[in-house]
Amino acid sequence: MVLTSMRVPAVHAAVPVADASAFVRDLWLEEGDRWQRIVVRLDHIPSGQDEVIVIVRGSDHLERAVLIAAEEFMWRSPYHDEACERHSENEVALYVHAHDAWDVLITESRASTGCSCTLVSLLTP
Repeated sequence: MVLTSMRVPAVHAAVPVADASAFVRDLWLEEGDRWQRIVVRLDHIPSGQDEVIVIVRGSDHLERAVLIAAEEFMWRSPYHDEACERHSENEVALYVHAHDAWDVLITESRASTGCSCTLVSLLTP
């Protein structure tokens, strides 16, 4: 399978520069045949009560979601053959059916400062 890829930074517009400690650094889309891999790269792993929720929606308008926390890692998809795994210590890979475009909603929740949300669109390279 030949993969092509595209990397997109996760720009957190609502986060002041002095407080720019976002968990998600960037994400990228790799594709081949009928499958795609969306990789979420973390700057650091959430600790304590902090967590990251990544929700992806393809052109089928169905949600897939992953919860990343210090002691938890949970995946949900409407398809039994899609999957998610920790690709490395700071990367999470989502294996999904191919679509032309993905909307990715990143919600970062901190016990100390609350939530921030970022919407990123990924298009097939």
